[in-house]
Amino acid sequence: MRHSCDRLVQPSCFRVLCLAAILFSSACAPRADTGLDSALASYDAGDFESAYDQAQSARYGGSSRDRTEAAYIGGLAATRLGRTGSARVMLEQATSSSDPEIAGRAGVTLGTVLLDDGEPLQAARTFDSAATHLHGEDLARTRMLAGIAYRDAGYAADARKRFDAASRSSSGDLGSRAANEISRTGFTIQAGAFSSKDSAVAHATTVSTAARPRGMPTATVVKSVRNGKVRWLVQIGNYPDRAVAQSNLDRLGGGLGNPYVTAISAN
Repeated sequence: MRHSCDRLVQPSCFRVLCLAAILFSSACAPRADTGLDSALASYDAGDFESAYDQAQSARYGGSSRDRTEAAYIGGLAATRLGRTGSARVMLEQATSSSDPEIAGRAGVTLGTVLLDDGEPLQAARTFDSAATHLHGEDLARTRMLAGIAYRDAGYAADARKRFDAASRSSSGDLGSRAANEISRTGFTIQAGAFSSKDSAVAHATTVSTAARPRGMPTATVVKSVRNGKVRWLVQIGNYPDRAVAQSNLDRLGGGLGNPYVTAISAN
């Protein structure tokens, strides 16, 4: 399964992990006498098998904070090893940490695993929970991930809110990308699909002429490429949810073929 967030990160076995990993560099400080220092050293060295085994042992001893930190390291290692079931259990434990940084970062990692496992709505809610523990650019990235997950789950209005929050809380490149995602999230009225751009432009003019007296926006022509095949789509508007798009479609009237409401992110 490929997610719409593939546009934001490089393809990999864990597609969203690349973006989330920005949050996790040197996330855990070594804790003496608990085995955490060994687990972290193994993880940093790329020995994920040893890191997993060491963290697995450490998560049953020491203080409550030590146990959740061990669970976080073990969850990261399990994710790298492709053991998503174990990763989910350990990361869930880590999200209960009394340390907000561990709880937040573990939540983001858990969200990426859920999203890659095809559970976008649960992932979105997990990102939302993680966001309550984070600040600055980490918070902006988490809101961006939540927007991606909500969009994949079909909750366009919720996705737009998270993208908007991310764009307002980051002044850098991430903020610009989040703002751009808003324009690509939601529902539109599709009035036609053509193999010829000229045909699409001509139809867009006809549609715009019908839409203008009804107070609707001008139709646009959007290029779509699927399976190597280029199509030119004629679309009207960007609406936060399907119901609003449908009400505008009803206003458009007939005589324009068979226009219908579609999710923008699906095109």
